[in-house]
Amino acid sequence: MRATGNHNNQIAIREGSAVRYVKIPVEDYNAQSLPGVLKTALGGDYDVVYDKAQRNIRISNPNVTFSILGLAGGTTASSILGKGRENESTPANSFQGNGISNFSGTSSLLLVCNKLLTQDVIFVNNQSVRCVALIDLNSPNGAYCHWRNPGGWLDMGANLSYATFRFLDPGTLQEIDFRGMGFTLQLGVMSDDDDAVMFT
Repeated sequence: MRATGNHNNQIAIREGSAVRYVKIPVEDYNAQSLPGVLKTALGGDYDVVYDKAQRNIRISNPNVTFSILGLAGGTTASSILGKGRENESTPANSFQGNGISNFSGTSSLLLVCNKLLTQDVIFVNNQSVRCVALIDLNSPNGAYCHWRNPGGWLDMGANLSYATFRFLDPGTLQEIDFRGMGFTLQLGVMSDDDDAVMFT
């Protein structure tokens, strides 16, 4: 599970009229390790089990009527429950998602830059996102991505005072938080059809 955005490792739960966020520690989980951790995070009389037949997590509490809220864009915490991006679940004493718990985590990252003003790939309702590359986390050392602008003009040089590159989780489009770990991004302009300029 990656700590992306503000709520990626959290589950929003409504108990009566109160809503709280239950934080799951950022770790790698499987069907055996998650239930105990989630049970501790929920506290109280909650019980958490992995249903082998349905292949997802079941949460129950005989003393509290609760529901699991849907968070915009979905979260990794929701996906490991077997809950997708749908709206709030029906209030009850138990919850079990309709999907299969996904413990695989993120296998790739989107490299985006909203300063590359081009008519290339954009996402509906989030047009500040400009996708530069999809990076496979299992790529060998020395692998590289090549992006070519197939659209119209592209601000570069003096017209582009700075560019901020971000890594997003492709499943949720939330920004990756590397938790203090540094990373290096090497960029190079291979050619410029309009101007005889080459720089890195």
